[in-house]
Amino acid sequence: MNALEKTRQELDATKARLASTQQSLAEKEAHLANLRIERRKQLEEILEMKSSASIQSQMEVAAKHFS
Repeated sequence: MNALEKTRQELDATKARLASTQQSLAEKEAHLANLRIERRKQLEEILEMKSSASIQSQMEVAAKHFS
């Protein structure tokens, strides 16, 4: 095998590793994006629950004050 053929084989192997790495990176980025979406939903739910609890607490205080 001459040097040019060996270099071509090494280049092909490197291209294959690069394609695999890029695919893996794309999958991980998609997973991370999904995790971020889920985290945002959870934070919105927590904020809504805190807001509801605060309103409920204020209503209870007002009810005690006016009773």
